[in-house]
Amino acid sequence: MISKTRLSELVKEFRSNEVDDALAERPDLLSVRDERGRNWLHLCCGVNPKRAKLRPEDSVKTAEVLLRRGLDLNMEAFTEGAWKATPLWFAIARGENLMLA
Repeated sequence: MISKTRLSELVKEFRSNEVDDALAERPDLLSVRDERGRNWLHLCCGVNPKRAKLRPEDSVKTAEVLLRRGLDLNMEAFTEGAWKATPLWFAIARGENLMLA
């Protein structure tokens, strides 16, 4: 059975097919958030493909899986006043991933 730890690894490695299979096996994991309020889409968007030596196009495929499974593109991980840490913010500020943005 897939664990949160394993799913986190798959998401951060942009292994879209395995992420899709894992969420099919454990749909209950879709609602998981970490201690900072991030969901799987925030984690995916926060990975910098250049630093991780991954392909940006694989981040897009992984994000598409997560969106298709029901994660909200505009869901914030946390807020500061009116500002919200959305997946788009993570893709630009943390992931430096214009292809994904």
